[in-house]
Formats: sequence, structure tokens, C-alpha cells
Amino acid sequence: MVDYARTVHLLQAKLEEVMGRRGRRKSQLACVDLTWTDEDKDSFSDVVDLLATTNKQHFADKDARVCLLTDASSTGWSIVVSQVRHWDEEKSVAEQTHELLVCRGGQFTGAQLNWSIIEKEAYPVVRACADLAYLLDREKGIHIYCNHANLVYIIAPDKTVKAHLRGKIDYMVVASGMPALCWSSLASTG
Repeated sequence: MVDYARTVHLLQAKLEEVMGRRGRRKSQLACVDLTWTDEDKDSFSDVVDLLATTNKQHFADKDARVCLLTDASSTGWSIVVSQVRHWDEEKSVAEQTHELLVCRGGQFTGAQLNWSIIEKEAYPVVRACADLAYLLDREKGIHIYCNHANLVYIIAPDKTVKAHLRGKIDYMVVASGMPALCWSSLASTG
């Protein structure tokens, strides 16, 4: 579900608070009285609306182009893995016909909130590569799209992006021992 982590965050925090006081076992939580504020009720309504508008997920096709789209803010991160069966070179990434494979996200907590911007932007890429290796390990490689051009220097430090091209076109990075990575600014295409 797109934007799930941010939508459910308030209710998750309320649940964690109760479990912190009473314990995590079902028997310890059986008779807990939860008093919901209007804000809690609105949050629950938002979660129900999100469930009603959820996107259909597809099975991975070995011949499709796999795209890893990541983003982060000061408080959270998101990962979307999609596939495009028929890539049209004339269209931008945002205009392609994407089929959703995985959508994940979360909130930064504790010391993560103090990370630098580049660390927060890199986190979903690293997390996706660790957790979703079964989807991202492809013969033809994957295409990674994010909105932080400096990540190119971290992944492939021997490659450069000319200043007048940053944020305007997709940039192909081919590093030894790595699949081709295609970086694009989600902010400029979305």
C-alpha cells in the first residue's frame, strides 16, 4: 500500500505505547481499554480508505524491466519495486506503464532521525537490496530511480554526472561487477 507507514504511524504508536505498559502477549492485552481521540478515529478512517484504494500487485516477469524507486524525507522512507513489460524509450519513467511488485515504507526512529540527508536517501536503496534480493537479482540488471544525485557517487565513484544534465535526463552508471543502474530524479518527473 502506497503511503502505508505514514498513514498507520499514529495508530502504531498508540499500540506500541499500550504494549510497552502491559506487555506484548495476547493474554496481557485482552482486557485493555483503548480510548480513541478524534485524531485516532480519523487515522483509522484514513487506513480504511487506504485499504479500499490499494493497488493490485503483479507477479514478476523475468523479461520485464524492473525498476526500484526510492525516496526519503526527514521522517520516513519508501520503496517501490515495479516492472514495465514494454518500455517506451520516448516516455519518461513516470509515463511508463508500471506494474506494482512491492511497496514498502517506514518511519525513521531514534538515532535515525539524526542521520544526514544522504544517509536517509541511501537507506531505502540499501534496505531494498538486502530485503528484496530475490526480486532485484536479474540477468539484465535493475534500474534504480531516486531523487538524490549524489548517490551516484556512492554507488559508482568513478562515474560523473555533468552539472548541466543533473536532474534532466536519466544517467546510466555501469560499475564493474554491478548491473547497470539508471538514476533519475523522481521529484522532477513526478
